[in-house]
Order: sequence, then structure tokens, then C-alpha cells
Amino acid sequence: MAVDSVPAPVVILRSALAGYRVESYTPSAAKVAIWRVGIVGSGASVQPQQSWRTETVSLVWEHGWKVTSFASAPGPTPPLPQTADATTIGDLFTDIPRFTAFSHAEP
Repeated sequence: MAVDSVPAPVVILRSALAGYRVESYTPSAAKVAIWRVGIVGSGASVQPQQSWRTETVSLVWEHGWKVTSFASAPGPTPPLPQTADATTIGDLFTDIPRFTAFSHAEP
């Protein structure tokens, strides 16, 4: 890398499922709440932050399950210790890109 060049910023955007709940179910319709955490940050401008959300998906059966609506609401958010400092934040931008995001999972 040249002395006067600027490295490309590292962007972190990950999401992980924490759990789900079937709100309602019939053979022709269902509503499922999905609890997840997202992590977003950029080494250039955005400090890493977490977002705990519940995504609610309504489905109908039409030759397979089809999404009819989607809603998102904050939480529940577990209490987490405030331990982020400049060293741990820098480590995140080095360590996280070394992991490959899951593209799909099968039981």
C-alpha cells in the first residue's frame, strides 16, 4: 500500500437469530415472531452497535408459504455490560471480517 493511500473502510453487518415464537397457526395462515440481534459498524465512521429486535412475519399458504406482512419492533434487549473501549472496538474490525457469514443453515 502506498504511503498516501487510504485503506477501504471495513463494514460489519451481521445478524443472528436468538429465538422464535409461533403467534398463531392454521393450515392456511400463520404468524411468527423472530427475535434477533444485529450488529452494524464501519471502521471509518460508525462505531459497532447492536440492535435487538422482534420481527413479526405473517404468512398465508398459497401453493407454499407466502409472506403477507412484516413488522419490526425493538427488543427484548438483554442488559449488557458497558465494556467497549478503543482497544476492543479496533479488535472487532480486525476479528469479525475473518468470520464468514452463514448463507443458510439446515437442521
